[in-house]
Amino acid sequence: MSPCTRTNALSEVTELAAALIRIDTAAPTGKEGVAARMLADMPDAAGADVCLHPLARGRDSLVARIPGSDPAEPALLFSGHLDTVPADEATWHGDPLEPRLDGERLVGLGASDMKCAVAAMALAVADAAGRRRRRSIMLAVTAGEETECRGAASIAAELARHPIGAVVIGEPTCGRVAVAHKGVAWLGLETNGVAGHASSAPERDNAALRMAHALVRLAADGPLSASDALLGAPTAAVTKLEAGGAPNVIPARCRATLDVRLVPGFDASVAMHEIQRRVGPGGHYRTPRRPGPDPVEQRRPLGPVRPSSSSTRASRSGCRTSPTPPCSPPPWAIPRPWCTARDPAQAHAADESCSVAAMTDALARYRWMAAAWQTASTTGARHAEAMV
Repeated sequence: MSPCTRTNALSEVTELAAALIRIDTAAPTGKEGVAARMLADMPDAAGADVCLHPLARGRDSLVARIPGSDPAEPALLFSGHLDTVPADEATWHGDPLEPRLDGERLVGLGASDMKCAVAAMALAVADAAGRRRRRSIMLAVTAGEETECRGAASIAAELARHPIGAVVIGEPTCGRVAVAHKGVAWLGLETNGVAGHASSAPERDNAALRMAHALVRLAADGPLSASDALLGAPTAAVTKLEAGGAPNVIPARCRATLDVRLVPGFDASVAMHEIQRRVGPGGHYRTPRRPGPDPVEQRRPLGPVRPSSSSTRASRSGCRTSPTPPCSPPPWAIPRPWCTARDPAQAHAADESCSVAAMTDALARYRWMAAAWQTASTTGARHAEAMV
């Protein structure tokens, strides 16, 4: 393995991706503002309209716009996020924030999700700054995507000021174009027992054991019932368990967090009903930590995609549905979402990496998309969108 420095004669996109990886932007206290300012100060982007939107101290999102000659024409928006999940350093072979080359792959925290994509998009938009044409090109990179998409919500009003004709999202898809994605809800499952000394285990109700049995029942029935021809089946993954405060005390309460991915016809309220049916009466539900928007579904060329304003809440007396602000996507119409590039299996993984060839290919694609969009007119909109 070799460190990523200019002496390696790396491509411009790899160098920029490596520079972004070196900036600690791990949620929930990352320094996205440092990364956003680095992108804003790129010399090739001179002339772009750039605005930073603070989410919290040191955590900024960036919106850049290369205005076209016709303000009525819709823009092409490239979109990504700057934050990463925290790294479990014990599982990494090296410093997650020191990018390195392993063969033809760039290794580092956020390489796949999604700093390599952001680097390619930023360079493509910087190139577009030197071509003032009919249509506008925009770049939106956000803070706080891994924590309830708060950065996206904070820039929604700014994006709503501009007509947007299509969106390119750099989430990892191995280079395939995706025209839909699953919704998400984070649900809480809680079991209760009776606290006591660990030596009295046979005589006590152990909340952790109750949770274990509940989760076995949840998995025993196989995949969740609904399925979609485009997106497949919904999923429910146990991502967090919390119980106990001391090694010699039987826990009176155990909590599990479930990451549930939704498909059309299987929203958060349906998910809660299905999970409750599987685990039985021993589990109680808490308010979800994250609202559950409808899946983003784009099967037709045009037409707005809007999230649901409803998420599922619960109490021990049963489940109920109440309106809450949606977290993702932001509450502005997206005529056509697109996703490209990078390997989804690498996202959130130890020794996360991205192929240098994939980065180079993504940059070429993004540059081509931007150039094609800039020269398109309303009469050629469908042709330009087909090229995207």
